[in-house]
Amino acid sequence: MFLEIGDLEQANALTLEATTTLKDNQTVPFIRGIIAAKHGRFREAIKLFSDTLSFDPKHARARLNRSSAALLCDDLAMALDDATQLVEERPNHELGRLRKSEILMNQGDWENAESELRELLKLSHNHSMGLVHLGTCMIAMGRSEQAEKPLNKAIEENPKLSEAWYQRGLLYVDFGRSEKAISDFEAAVRTDPQHLDARLRIAAILHEGRDVEKAATAWRQVLDVDSQNRLARRRLEECREQINTKREALVPKD
Repeated sequence: MFLEIGDLEQANALTLEATTTLKDNQTVPFIRGIIAAKHGRFREAIKLFSDTLSFDPKHARARLNRSSAALLCDDLAMALDDATQLVEERPNHELGRLRKSEILMNQGDWENAESELRELLKLSHNHSMGLVHLGTCMIAMGRSEQAEKPLNKAIEENPKLSEAWYQRGLLYVDFGRSEKAISDFEAAVRTDPQHLDARLRIAAILHEGRDVEKAATAWRQVLDVDSQNRLARRRLEECREQINTKREALVPKD
């Protein structure tokens, strides 16, 4: 109940209390693992999910969450082992297949990631994130022409999925279609105003196009999201220098 309404402190207090009376209950370490993960304590979460799995090795949610926490800790070996075991035990587990594909993508194993994604899409033909990842794999393997179809379908299925717009924007960059790329990156930003990579791409395209006024605005918008971004600061300074040079050139000479 407290987890559902987001009261993590109260949930944690209750689970700590329950630990004293339910020492063999797998639920307690699992809930504490979820709380630890939500607080960003991923190593602690891994240990707690491991405790859950020691009670019940087939606890699917604990294995999935341990895989996710391991991925966030860059422990790709543990993450992949857990995801692989999960889909072996539950071949129709969509989140398990999605997580396994993401781990393989992190390892640069694009072919096996694509294979996992195709298995996922057999289970759910319109799985929007699966379609996005499939497009990403195709781009990474130099099959950009084939990537547009799954990305288009992902956007059709879920227009609010920022990553779908972003990945199709990258595809249009590959195609040299800058206006379409900017349009998609802007759509990614509309659905997720904190999407830093999309903002960086917009600014970079405008910068390369020599539209210094628009580029300066775009770099400032990057800094609104990431005030410490060195590239944006450097590029914004370049734009300001160019703008000042142009203004000085317009001043009549005595």
